[in-house]
Amino acid sequence: MSVQEKNSKVQIGKIKTLWKENDLYLGIPIIDLHHIWLIYLILVLENDMALGKFESESYNFHNISSELINFTINHFAVEEELFHKYKYPITQDHINQHVLFVNYIKENTVVGKLKNRNVVEETILFLKNWLFEHIHEEDTNYNKYFKSKDIDVNEFVIKLIEREIVKIKTTDKQIQLYKIVTGLPFEFHVQSKDVATEVIKFWKTFKLGIGIPILNMQNLWLLKLVIELEYSLDDPSPIMRKAAIVKLFKELDIYFYEHFLVEESIMRVMSYPDKIEHIKKHESIKDLIKLRKSQMEDRQLGRNLVVDLKNWLVSHIGFEDKTFKKIYLKNQKKVQEYVKQNIIDKKFVIHPHQLNLYSVIKVMLESDAEG
Repeated sequence: MSVQEKNSKVQIGKIKTLWKENDLYLGIPIIDLHHIWLIYLILVLENDMALGKFESESYNFHNISSELINFTINHFAVEEELFHKYKYPITQDHINQHVLFVNYIKENTVVGKLKNRNVVEETILFLKNWLFEHIHEEDTNYNKYFKSKDIDVNEFVIKLIEREIVKIKTTDKQIQLYKIVTGLPFEFHVQSKDVATEVIKFWKTFKLGIGIPILNMQNLWLLKLVIELEYSLDDPSPIMRKAAIVKLFKELDIYFYEHFLVEESIMRVMSYPDKIEHIKKHESIKDLIKLRKSQMEDRQLGRNLVVDLKNWLVSHIGFEDKTFKKIYLKNQKKVQEYVKQNIIDKKFVIHPHQLNLYSVIKVMLESDAEG
C-alpha cells in the first residue's frame, strides 16, 4: 500500500457517512471499491492539512498523487469497456469527463507542485467535486441506463476481469474498506502481473506518446522498468527487492544520459523556446534520484521510487512534453533527418531490447485502435 497507514488515521465512520449520505452505491463491486478508495484518499489529504502535516515528512500528497494515477488507470478502463460493450448513448460525453480528470492529474503531479499548499487545497476541492458531481450524477445515470435495459453489468465485469480482458489491480486495503463500508463481500481478488498490458494501459490513459519514435522507445522502457519495480515490491525476499532497486538505479543512469541527450539535442535543432526551463526539469529528476540512491536503508525506498517515477511520467512526459510535441510537428522533417543521421553516426543509441519492446507495444496499441 502506497499511503502509509500510520500517517492516515481516517475514521471509517466518516467514509461510511460520505458514502451513504451522498447515495454513491452503484452495486457494481469493482467500481464501488474504486469510489470508496477515492473517498479514503480525499480524507487522508484533508486529515494531513487539518493536522498541520503539510510541511512534515509524513505528508501524504506525494504518495496520493501516485494512488490517483493508479485509480485513473484501473477505474476508467472498466467503465469505458462497459460503455463500448453496451453502446452507452453518451459514451463520448462521459469519456470527455475522464479526459478532464486525467489532464488535471497530469498537470498537478509535477514534482515542484507537490509542496504547494494551494495546489493541494485545489486538488481536494477538485476531487470532492468529482465525487459529488461526476460519480453521484454521471455514474448513476449510466447505472440506471444499464438497469433499464436489463443488462447484467456485474456478470460482464467479472468476465472482463477473470478472463483478463481488462487487467485490474486491487489491494487488500481497498478490499477491506469496501467490505466495511458496504457490509458486502468482495468476491474476487485481482492482481494483474502482466507487464506489457500494464505498460499499454498507463501509456494510453495518460497519452504519453510524443510523436518521436526514439523518445517514445526510451520512455516506454522507463515505464516498463517502473512497473517491474512495483511488482518486485511484493517479493517476500528483501534481498530480491533490494536487487530490483539496484538494477533500476543502473538503468536510470543509462536512461537519463541517453534520453536527455537525444531530447536536448532535438530541442537545439528545433530552437525550442523553453529549453532552459525544460532542462532544469531534467536536472530536478536526476537530483531526486541521486537523493534516493543515498537512502538504500530506507524500507520505503522502493515505493518512493515508484511514486517518483510515475509522477515524472505523468507530469513531465504526459503534460510538459506535449508542448515539445507541438513544436516537433512544425519541424518534423528536419528532426527526423537529424535523428536518423545521429543514429547512423552512433551518437544516439538504439538498444535491441528497447527496440523490441517498442515494436511489440506499437503493434498492440495499433491492434487496440483497430478493435
